[in-house]
Amino acid sequence: MIADLDTSLSPEPGEDKTAQKAEISRGRREFRQHLPALRERFPLVFPEDIKAVKPLHHSVTAAVAQAMGWTFPFARGVVKGYKLSIPYCHAVLRHRERIGPDGEPVAGSTVDDADRFSARCRIDDFARHKKERRERGQAEAAQVSGVPIPPPDPVPFVPPPIPPTVPADEPDPEPIPPPPVQQAVPTQLTLKKAVALPTAVRADIRSITVAAPLRKDRLGR
Repeated sequence: MIADLDTSLSPEPGEDKTAQKAEISRGRREFRQHLPALRERFPLVFPEDIKAVKPLHHSVTAAVAQAMGWTFPFARGVVKGYKLSIPYCHAVLRHRERIGPDGEPVAGSTVDDADRFSARCRIDDFARHKKERRERGQAEAAQVSGVPIPPPDPVPFVPPPIPPTVPADEPDPEPIPPPPVQQAVPTQLTLKKAVALPTAVRADIRSITVAAPLRKDRLGR
C-alpha cells in the first residue's frame, strides 16, 4: 500500500469499525465511476490530463466528503482508490509539493522518500500483473484455437571476453661467458754460459752421417 495514502481506519465516535472499513472498501471499488463528478467539482485536484496530476494533501478527503455529500469513510475510499492509480503514482515521482482542495500547494507538505519508494513498487506490481494477464490470455486463446504458442526466442549465449594474457616481465638470462683463452707461453732457451767443446769433438760432429729414413715399401720386407 502506498505510504502516501491516509491509511487510518480508526472509527469515528459512535460508528462501527467494521461498517467503516466496508465503506472504505466500497469507495475504493467505485472511485472510477465517481471520478467524472469529482473532476467537475474539483478540476484542479482531479484533472483529466494525467500529466497535470499532482500529489494530494490529506485535507482533500474532508473537502470531497463535504462537497459531494458522502460519508467520510466512503470519501476516504474514493480518494484512496484515486491515489492507487498509476497516473497518481507517476505524479508522486515527478512532483515534490502536495496540493490542497483549491489546487494550490500546501506549505510544509511534501513528498518524502517513503512515498516515492511505495509509488515505484506500485508501478512495478502493475506492470508485472499486466504481463501475467497478457500471457494468461494468450495461453487461453491458444488452448481454444489449438495453435500452440511458439516459445520465445532463446537468448544467445555470449561468452565473457577473455582478457589477454600478458607475460610477466622476466629478466633477460645472463650471457654465458666464453671459455678462457689459454695463451701459449713461448719457450725460450737461454744459454747462461757458452760451453767450449774440444776440437776433436767438433770434428767428430761434422763427420757424423745421418741414415736416410726407410721407405714404407721396405718395411714389409
